[in-house]
Amino acid sequence: MRRVEIHLKDGDCFDAVLRAVKHYDPIDYSVIHPEQQNRRIINILMRDGTSQQLVDAIQSTLENEEDWRLNVIAIEASLPKLEKTGDEKDALNTQAIREEILDDVAKGAVFDRDFAVLVGLSTVVAAVGMNSGSVAGVIGAMVIAPLLGPILAFSMGAALGDGTTLRRAAGTLAMGIVIALLCGAALSLVVPIDLQSEELTSRAEVRLDAVALALAAGG
Repeated sequence: MRRVEIHLKDGDCFDAVLRAVKHYDPIDYSVIHPEQQNRRIINILMRDGTSQQLVDAIQSTLENEEDWRLNVIAIEASLPKLEKTGDEKDALNTQAIREEILDDVAKGAVFDRDFAVLVGLSTVVAAVGMNSGSVAGVIGAMVIAPLLGPILAFSMGAALGDGTTLRRAAGTLAMGIVIALLCGAALSLVVPIDLQSEELTSRAEVRLDAVALALAAGG
């Protein structure tokens, strides 16, 4: 269950939004008249199966309007309990809505000091692990590395056509790669390279099993 809260101006757009709310059969809804003149607040309780449809319909209705805001709040518990509908029993319809996922994923695309430090440290761990043939070191570097955040944000931005998230994730990912290359180059100047290390030489081999592993992990 989710609570959808809409702040908007009174007038034709309010009437259109209210019709959309009624169309998607909410559990309950209320209209609040705040102190600001010519403003309305609509509070709606929606089942998970229809929350995304309502949010999409409201965004479509208000896309040419100004001075409005839509908030989506997940309801952890509600009493008395509601019987699940056929839509809610479908696992696909009980997932988070698009905007919630995008907001969570976009946080991983932020470039800050913590991101830069973790990239540098993970590069050192990975380089030492590969040079010494330590599998545990290579795996440890994967745990520390924060690059999965911008990669997921880039994928989500590309899937939804969100140019802002796409550009931000690409910039963060590019900075992470640059930092890793610089740290690796600096480390190679002070640590003797063991060209016989199995962990190092295996990275230069591209086999079908490696391609299958990458595709499965990406999927």
